[in-house]
Amino acid sequence: MLIAYLDEFGHQGPYIRHDHKKFNTHPCFGYAGFVLPADNVRKAGGYFKYIKEKIHQRKTARLGN
Repeated sequence: MLIAYLDEFGHQGPYIRHDHKKFNTHPCFGYAGFVLPADNVRKAGGYFKYIKEKIHQRKTARLGN
């Protein structure tokens, strides 16, 4: 069996132009994901959590918290 992880990303506007003072985030939307064999899902989830924690630690260290 295969397991698919899917997520959407993006920003829906409002957008006027790139140099507008308030509405300058260009609307973009998409989907991304990956497919894993079911036997590898637990290992991949643990690795993802590990990487996420390391990134969070670095951000927190830079902020001095």
